[in-house]
Formats: sequence, C-alpha cells, structure tokens
Amino acid sequence: PPVMAVPCRHEAADELVKTLGRGGFDVLGLDMEGWAVARACHPWVHQAEGLIAAVDLGWDSTTLVLLYQGVVVYERSTFGAGIRQLRQTITRDLQFEPDVIDYLLCDIGFELDMRGQEDDWKLLLKTSGYLESHFAMITRELLLSMDYAHSQYPTAPVEQVLLLGGGGGIPGVAEHLTIALETSVTSVRPRDIISSETETGRLLDLPSLTLAIGLAQPAQNTGKEAA
Repeated sequence: PPVMAVPCRHEAADELVKTLGRGGFDVLGLDMEGWAVARACHPWVHQAEGLIAAVDLGWDSTTLVLLYQGVVVYERSTFGAGIRQLRQTITRDLQFEPDVIDYLLCDIGFELDMRGQEDDWKLLLKTSGYLESHFAMITRELLLSMDYAHSQYPTAPVEQVLLLGGGGGIPGVAEHLTIALETSVTSVRPRDIISSETETGRLLDLPSLTLAIGLAQPAQNTGKEAA
C-alpha cells in the first residue's frame, strides 16, 4: 500500500518530547494534524465520493485539510487568520472588555437580534462588520485552495465543508459560509462523533475539542494510512 511520509525536524520533535516528558508522559510517537482531522471527520469522509474540506478555525490560524477517498491530499494553513486576530482587532478598535467579546462571538455571532435596545443593536452591528470582514478573508483563501483542488481532481467536486476549532462554534458561522462558499457547511462537534455517559456538560458541543477527539482516536484501518 502507498505510504505517506511526513518530515519533522529533530529539534522540533525533541522539544515536544522533552516538554511532555517533564509532565510525566511517555511519548510513543508523533501524529500528523491532517490525519487527526481525517479521523475526527471519518463519519463524513468514509461515505463521500468527492472531496471533503475540513477547516480548522483555530486560535492562531485557519487550516484547510482536503480529503479524497479517505486520504489527505492537501493541507494549507493561513496564519494571521485565527480567532485571536479577530479578537485583537475588535479590542483595538472598539475597546471592548474580554467578557464582552466572549459574549458577542460565542453567544451572538452572525445571529443578530435587533429586538433589544438601540444601543445594544448598534453594538451588535459594529461587531458584525468585523465578523464579516474576517470571514470574507477566510472565504477568499478557501476558494483559492478549493479552485486548486478542482484543477487536480476535476471529477471530484467539494461535497461538503466541515468546521472544527473555536471558530466553528460561532453561532451562524456554518450558515454564513454555506452562502459564501456555495457549498454545504457543517460545524463538527464532539457529540457528533462520540458518545459519552459521563456528565461532560457543554464540552461535547465545542468544535474546539473536535481535533482532540481525532488525536485520541486510533488510525482507521483503511489500508491507506501508514505510520
């Protein structure tokens, strides 16, 4: 079977191993983020005939992983397109406190409610402009990558876009990107891929933890992935 080789500099790997070792962990190996994404998205990937685009809307960057027939065929990170940059811009321009930004991004997002007081919806409209601008930039980057993928796999269109990471939990973001990308977009939450009998509360609803599920899962026995 084909083997995927992923390089990693010794100094980078050694630093990770040493850091985890100081915490009392016995490191058995290093994983590739793209494959962790593929494992987390396996319920969608294994039944797709075309391309699946998994987008990690992370803290420092936005990472696109394209999957075709269970294989990672493309990965690209856009640094400076993470949630941290969005928060920093809002803080700089609007002088909002962190808890206000948490509320606007985690509870409101793209789902504006204009039924409140005038001052409230003016504040929402200001924040909405920053959200629109941030995700317009992400949309441009995703469309460029998806156009490239189409040139490489002309008979395999992107069937679905899956959102992971903290940005995937912004209310209304999947619906917003569905319109912008003209492709079905879904936020993937831990409860979509695992079941738990413990009292985990809201944790299973956080797309920011979906990648961790993929890292914790063993490799799918597809015959296409090799360590």
